[in-house]
Parts: sequence; structure tokens; C-alpha cells
Amino acid sequence: MILNLIKYALAMGPGIHGVSKFYKFRLSNYSLTYQLLIINLITAFIGFISLLVFNFYLIQDDRNILIEYDSTLLKVNKISNFLSNNAISRVPLFNENCDNNTEDQDCVINISEPTLDPTTTQQYIMQNYLQTNFDVIVYNDGWVKFADTEDMYISNEVSEIAIDAKIGTSDNFIDNYRQFYIDFFNKFRKNFIKNKYIKVAQKFRSEINLVSETIKNKKIIINKFYNNEKDIIQIISSPVLYNDKIYGVVIVSYPLVHNNYNLGLNSYNLFNFYIFLVLIILFISFFFSKSLVSPIKTLSKLTLIERTKIKPKITFSYPVRGDEIGTLSNEIQKMSLDLKTQINQLEKFAADVSHELKNPLTSLQSANELILNDNIAEKDKDILNKNITKDIKRMNKLISDISNFTQIKAEIETESFEYININEFLIDVANSYNENKKNIKIEIETNDQKLYVAANKDKLSQVFYNLIDNSISILSKNQNVFIQSRSLDQKNIEIKVYDQGKGIPLKDAEKIFYRFYTDRDADKGDHSGLGLSISREIVNSFGGVIKLVKSDRRLYPGACFIINLPLKV
Repeated sequence: MILNLIKYALAMGPGIHGVSKFYKFRLSNYSLTYQLLIINLITAFIGFISLLVFNFYLIQDDRNILIEYDSTLLKVNKISNFLSNNAISRVPLFNENCDNNTEDQDCVINISEPTLDPTTTQQYIMQNYLQTNFDVIVYNDGWVKFADTEDMYISNEVSEIAIDAKIGTSDNFIDNYRQFYIDFFNKFRKNFIKNKYIKVAQKFRSEINLVSETIKNKKIIINKFYNNEKDIIQIISSPVLYNDKIYGVVIVSYPLVHNNYNLGLNSYNLFNFYIFLVLIILFISFFFSKSLVSPIKTLSKLTLIERTKIKPKITFSYPVRGDEIGTLSNEIQKMSLDLKTQINQLEKFAADVSHELKNPLTSLQSANELILNDNIAEKDKDILNKNITKDIKRMNKLISDISNFTQIKAEIETESFEYININEFLIDVANSYNENKKNIKIEIETNDQKLYVAANKDKLSQVFYNLIDNSISILSKNQNVFIQSRSLDQKNIEIKVYDQGKGIPLKDAEKIFYRFYTDRDADKGDHSGLGLSISREIVNSFGGVIKLVKSDRRLYPGACFIINLPLKV
């Protein structure tokens, strides 16, 4: 059903309200400047999403938590092993009647059972674990706390600070901005990890419960707990064992998430790089959009000037560039020149047609007036009638040739090209003249190379048919036409067409390609003078050249035409 609705909407076209809304959001409806701006904003948005993804990766990355856990677990084992090996000792029991400071051996009643020595324990903890990221608490087997790094003094140093001083602030905007960003990052990171681990954490009750459970189980207990502020705390409780007997418990705790300055700094640097990059992109886009939009506007104005034919107050020139806009400028300029050339040719063609038709019309008018006035003899009337018939035939020929010429000109502009093996093509052309009334033989000299030209096969055939037909029309019976092809280089091929006729004066080498020009006065009624003009138009459309030259073959002293065509590279 949905598919049918979509098909119906598309069939109705942009008149549908929803479809017309869709077309409004197409980039092509906006100027190039806005298009570039929108594209850059979309790119910036994609970059921002990538930045968020990277920050999310930094925030949810558990590697630091796992590394800290492994490191802390090793230290817990180290503390337990040290206390087991060095802090468990026997204490001498003295007679109550003796002075406690005496060294008399008679006052010693007995030696106590092995116990955890508080002095050794405290010294070891103070010397090694006062300035760590975790807290260390040591209980003996009687649940008496021997050491706690939170209650121990770190140093005797005293610092003075002004009462009105603002701790952690700076007058430098960059420092404040950086600190704000890192604090915000760490706060967000803490909340994220807190929400991630709160489900697997337990409510922390008391250290005594943890000590009791460790003594009872005689093994390390590792758990995550949360306090009243919902902060997640990692606690590792390890028994101090000696000869499979517990003499104490070591409890190490630390917040699961610390303020990671380096991680926040990485995010801060990446964010600032992103902002800087976006600003640079927008600036460059704004700067270079002018270099793109300005020449296109110039081309638009030039085409408008060409169309309206209104002379502007300011002279515009076609942009000269080495990129695609420069190519477009060149092509538009060429199209404009071609259009002007076509218009000029059309005007000249109209003038030529008018001139060519006036001559027979004038002759017909004069003959008609003489016949109507009846001022001539009967024998002269026959001559006039013959002339009238001749002029009518000539006009019919002219009109037919003009129609063909116009049609061919139109076809040249729209014809499709194909790659033609020129040597095989010339052989086929020659074979088409195997039988003719004058028994004219067409000789071919080619090589076995496969040389290809891009051309329209029908139009190229017409060129050679025009040349060969012209030669046959002036040749006597059993004479020859010779066609030779050879590649000048890897880019061009030269084709020469010779005949054994009387030849064409080289002074007329250019004239013979003019429309309606012919040097055969006697046969003028049968030749309109458009054949060679059509041939030149066709060859030029293929990117080639046709011209008349002096024959370089003794056996063919007549006309010699050269056709140069570009080869397929």
C-alpha cells in the first residue's frame, strides 16, 4: 500500500504538497555560495558527531580501570606477603611485680603466641603507601585497626595562603577555559561510569563486616561498593596468613573513577582542533567560493548579453582558468563563436541562394515578356522555349541541391560517430564503382594496418562519392581514378584522390569549395556547385581538412584532392 502511495505521489508530480516540499530542500535551489556553506556545515556536523563518538570512546574505555585494578591487586598481595613474613612476632610476657623496663630475665614469665606487630605494620605502611591513589587499612585478627593511611600525617610542612585568594583559579582565560573543559569532561565521565557500575555494586556498610568476612573465608574478597553519595569504590580485602592462620586483614580501597587529567586534556585538545579546523574550513570556503561563483556569474552575464544583444556599460571578458570552469568558459566561448559563424553562414547562404535563383528567374521573365509581346519570329520562339525549359530544369536542380545542402548541414550538427577502419572503408567505396557506364576503374593503394577514424560512415561515404562522381563526369571512357592512403604519424592519416582528367587550375583551389561555384559552364545546368562545399563541411565536422593540390603522379595529371583525418589514439 505504501509503495502504491509513493508511485501515485511521483506520478502526480511536484503539484503534490509533500513532493513540492521535498524539492524545496534540494541544494540546486540555492546559490553556489549557500550550497558551499551548507555542505561545509554538514561536514562540520559529521565531524562533530565523530568528535562525540571519540569522546564517548574515551569515557567508556575501561582499560585504565582494569590496569589500576591489576596494579592495586599486586600491591595488596605485596602488603599481605610483607606483613606475613616480617610483621608477625612473639611478644615476651613480664611478671607484674617486675619493672617493665628491667632487663632481668627472671621477670619474663613466658613468650606470647605469634601476633601482628603494630609498630612494624605502621612503619611499613607509612614509608610506602601514604601518597598513593588508594587507602590502606590494616586490622589484626582481633578487629583492632593498626594502620590507616587516611589518619596518618604526611608531613610537618605548613603552607600560608591568603584568605581572599581563589584556589584553583587564574586570570588567564585559556587556563580557565582548559580547566573548565577538563572538569566538565571528568564530571561527565564519572557520571557515565557510575551509572554503568552502580548495578553491580553493593551498599557499603562497615569495614568490620568486611574484616569479619575475610577472616571467616580466609581468602581475598574483591567487591565494588557505593557510598551514600553513590560514588563507586573498589575494595580489595586480603587476609594476612602465616602457617595457614590469619593474623590480620589488609583492606585497600580507591574510587573507581579518578579525575583523569591526561584523558581530559586529550579530549580538550581534540575539541579545540575541531573548532579550529571548522573555522579554517569556513574561512577557506568563503574565500574560495568567490573564485568559483564570480566566474560563473560572469559567464551567466555574458550569455545574457549574447542573448539580449544589449551592449553593457561594463565590458566583461571570458574567464581564463586552468580548471573545469576555464574549460566551461572556453566551450561557451566556442559555442558563441560557432553560433555567430552559423548565423553569418546562414545570411551568406541566403544571399547566395537569392543570387543563384535570380539569374534563371530574370531569364524566364525576359523570355516571357518577349513571347507575350509577340515581337519575335517563330524560329526564335523555339529557342526561347528551349531556354525556358533549361532554366526551369536549372531551378529544379538548384532547389533540390539547396534542400539537400540544408538537410546535410542539419544532420552534421546531430550526427553520431563511430570508429571506422579507413582502409577497409576505402576498399568498399571503390568496389561500389565496379560497374559504371564509362568503365572507369577505381584503383586503391593502402597498407594492411588497421587505422581507425571517428566519423559518421554515411557522411564520409558521401565525401568520396562526390569526389569520384565529379571525376567520372569529366573523364573519358576507360580512364582511371586512383586513391592512396597513408598514415602521416600516429595521429593523422592522409588520403589522396587522383584522376586522369584535364585538372582544375590551382588559382581556383579555394573557389571550388564555395557554394554554387562551378567551372563547367557547358554543364552548368546539371551542376549546382554545392557538392564540394558539402564535402568540406562534412570533413570539417570530423576534425579533418580537404583541399586541392597539384598532382604528384605522372599517370594522373588531373585533379588531386587531399583529405587529412585524425586517427583514433
